[in-house]
Amino acid sequence: MRRLWTAAEVQALRVFSSQENIGALASRIPAHSSGAIHCKLRELGLRCLPTKRCGVPRGTRAWTEEELEYIRANAGRPRKEIAAILGRSRSAVTLIGHKRNLWGSSRTYKHWTSGDDFRLMSLTEKHTIRETAERMNRSWASVKSRMLHLKIRALNGCFSLEEAARETGYDPYQLQRARAALGQTWRRCSTQYVISTEKLDALCNYLKEEKWGHSYDRAVNQRAS
Repeated sequence: MRRLWTAAEVQALRVFSSQENIGALASRIPAHSSGAIHCKLRELGLRCLPTKRCGVPRGTRAWTEEELEYIRANAGRPRKEIAAILGRSRSAVTLIGHKRNLWGSSRTYKHWTSGDDFRLMSLTEKHTIRETAERMNRSWASVKSRMLHLKIRALNGCFSLEEAARETGYDPYQLQRARAALGQTWRRCSTQYVISTEKLDALCNYLKEEKWGHSYDRAVNQRAS
């Protein structure tokens, strides 16, 4: 049942709203909930003090031009560090950066080309994601995201058709013939096919059974030694 406001309660709102937040007013006037007090304040045209969050009053600390300029000048640094220096939360720094377009001037997206994709596939043969990122001058997150997009894993070797031919000693026609016989699907990167190590081994095993050369065995032994 809705409780009516008494003259004494309304007077208490008028006197203490400028000195206390909504929680303190609710403790002072226990007959009404915080929501009811908030609605009554709006009806009377009054405002109470903002509720404190993590020791900082909500809505009372505006962004200064010096802070915005600092974010713009250091946009390349981790946002957690910027937030710690400014005494703000990471989410607040991220939000104001997007609202004021502070990240765009110093954080530019580096597009992936077909050559980058093929180099990424080649580097993952012997290197971890972090090592691959260092060699490609990209961030770990960028490399990881691209690997997920291309559906490749770290330390998972791959060869172009020409590289596979040089590695195994079989010519491209023989490899394509074995591919058709085994029903393999090769991933295509730009104008080149990309063959994983597992699929290449399967091709060579098939070709060896047909006695189509054995230089792949010699190449494997050389790599092992």
